[in-house]
Amino acid sequence: MAFAEIKGKKIFFAEEGADNKDSIVLIHGAGCNHKVWRAQLSGLSGHFRVLAVDLPGHGLSDGPPMSSISGYTQFARDFTGQVVKNKRFYLGGHSMGGAITLNYALDFPADLDGIILVATGSRLRVNKAVLETYQKGRHYEQLINYAVSKSATKEIRDAVQEIKKESPPSVCFNDYTACDNFDVSDRLAGITTPTLVTCGKDDMLTPPKYSDFLVQAIQGSLLKKIEGSGHFICIEKPDFLNANIIDFLSALKEV
Repeated sequence: MAFAEIKGKKIFFAEEGADNKDSIVLIHGAGCNHKVWRAQLSGLSGHFRVLAVDLPGHGLSDGPPMSSISGYTQFARDFTGQVVKNKRFYLGGHSMGGAITLNYALDFPADLDGIILVATGSRLRVNKAVLETYQKGRHYEQLINYAVSKSATKEIRDAVQEIKKESPPSVCFNDYTACDNFDVSDRLAGITTPTLVTCGKDDMLTPPKYSDFLVQAIQGSLLKKIEGSGHFICIEKPDFLNANIIDFLSALKEV
């Protein structure tokens, strides 16, 4: 675990894996932090150098949070430019982090050797009730009912809920507003970076049709749908997600 200084702000990131391995930087979703990637940090570190960052204003990172996906994208580039030491660099993101990853691939394609999109979409509209609740300074408690599969254990539900509650409602409101304003649907054909798209078959927040659209629009992209998982694949089905990531990136290295 370490801190980087980005434009005068202390930014926290968790890191596992040897420095001489190819790097994967993982970006969490709205109102979350690096903890959503715990199973990826441990499960992928035998193959890669894995870094999971707390976005500004989240987890242990200084704030304030950014007000747009494009703002977070510039932050991501500043961060990766400082911490990535290896020739090959892969960027992955969950939900809002996936939006940041898409935007990064569009704006800075030369930086990347591959991207991993987890439960995300090219357009992320947010229910007005969610935005209004966070704007009033309260957490949207019902969100957990849509965030994980109905078959998820209490342990999984509690783990997701605990992470979500670590971000103040004001941070969540900011993030979900950034998501609500995000739309790169008409730009996806411009993505040339090798792309893995993963989704949970039970995802109610970013339904599988979002991933279908991504794969149809991004030439050469690969789609993996995971049984028995909702939106938080990284926590609900980590072994399946990790295996898909390893297979995808291993194949890229052989090209």
